[in-house]
Amino acid sequence: MTLIVAVICPEGIVLAADSKRTHQVQKPGPDGHLIVQDADFTALVDKIILTDNNVAIGVQGDANVKDQGINQYLDDFIQSNPKLDVHQFANEFGNQLFQESGVGAMRIFIAGYATAKGVLAPHLYKIITEQRTIEDYRSKFPTARWIGETDIMDRLFTPYTAFKNDNGQSVGILNYVFPYQAYTLQSAVDYAVLGIETTIRVMALQNRKQTVGFPIDVLVMTSSGVQWLQKRELKA
Repeated sequence: MTLIVAVICPEGIVLAADSKRTHQVQKPGPDGHLIVQDADFTALVDKIILTDNNVAIGVQGDANVKDQGINQYLDDFIQSNPKLDVHQFANEFGNQLFQESGVGAMRIFIAGYATAKGVLAPHLYKIITEQRTIEDYRSKFPTARWIGETDIMDRLFTPYTAFKNDNGQSVGILNYVFPYQAYTLQSAVDYAVLGIETTIRVMALQNRKQTVGFPIDVLVMTSSGVQWLQKRELKA
């Protein structure tokens, strides 16, 4: 699995992702049906892809389309459409995926800057393949969103104002919000990295398969350009 976090603050966009991919194998069961099992083998992969036109794509979910890995499928699309801005990319790539047969469940972030009403502005979209929808988050900026193995971040990073006690009564609790509108780029980086690091470390202490893992890639995007703060590299 995967965890990808996007944070949009007044200074720019931060995308962060883990690098662990857990391998699955399919084996025929006694009744002839295929059984999907997790294998011991794990791989490190790039989960944030950056185009030459500074569009960032973060992919989570079923990793195959048309008997190709999603990264290869995505690379072919990028090579065929080198000049798309973030808005065009989200719509054209999403609609192409929706027309493919046999596409599994995926959540895909598309982020970057494009001109809106004469101003270069941040954009963030989420493609949901099984629903065939493209969500546009621009009306919700500043914000933070995450896709993948989200249960730990959902509990720690989503504000709650009340819960029910053992008697069924609603009990108020302090609601410390995350003031994204006041975040600097450094705050946004800290938030995204903390979410993924916390998920990795909590998973390691739970009775579950650790499907999110180090290293963490971090990409920063502003109206003046993009920068990798952390990027996994191949080693010999």
